Amino acid sequence: MFYRTAIHGTHDHEQSPENIPDLHGFVMMGTEELFLDHLPMFHMENHRYQVILKASLPPDAMNTYIEASRQNPDKAFILGNVQTNLFTLPQIELGHITSFAADVFCGVPQDPAKDIPLIHNVTVTIERVVHFRHFAENMDYPQSLTYILFGQGKNAYISHYLSIAPDFHHILELAEAPDWLHPELLEIGSLINFPHLLGNTPFAENPLTAPEYQVQFQGQTPLYSIRMGKSIWFDDEEINHGM
Repeated sequence: MFYRTAIHGTHDHEQSPENIPDLHGFVMMGTEELFLDHLPMFHMENHRYQVILKASLPPDAMNTYIEASRQNPDKAFILGNVQTNLFTLPQIELGHITSFAADVFCGVPQDPAKDIPLIHNVTVTIERVVHFRHFAENMDYPQSLTYILFGQGKNAYISHYLSIAPDFHHILELAEAPDWLHPELLEIGSLINFPHLLGNTPFAENPLTAPEYQVQFQGQTPLYSIRMGKSIWFDDEEINHGM
């Protein structure tokens, strides 16, 4: 499978905390500002991380991606570092890796080594780390469904806060950035929770299908409105594979 043998490599170190340089896949989002959401796997130590990055591509590559995303609004765009440029995710958090060479695919390729990418061997510049967290097996699910809210300017996204297996990876674009959230808190990433939806439910499909929801900011009592846009990514299979 693509995740296990290609972008996510074949290294399984579940009995050791060691990370070794590997291939990493990211879901792309945004056409004005580019964000990357790492494709995690609970059973592989190299990929037991929830990571969201703000990044950039050279202008010509960004224009190619923007045009392709306009022509293929229902497809996810996947970016992954190339075999000749392996790294660990902690190297990104430490600032040791600030750019890398990657391929961009329109849709999920069956075999990145053989499938023709939309963009080949492009330089990805990491502008900042929005969210970085190593999974901990002794941490339980949140009491209510929780997402990371992030973005910049008028563009905002939410990514399901991952806990322990089984869990699901879900990324959704909001209709607009919430006007109740200070721009700085949007840029650094904040937690929101849906108080009427349980956090320990392993949803098998998008749980947020209503056009609008009331949420709590960082678990605090007041309720705020957010309006849903399109669902960008949902996975409850590969993230839990081998568990």
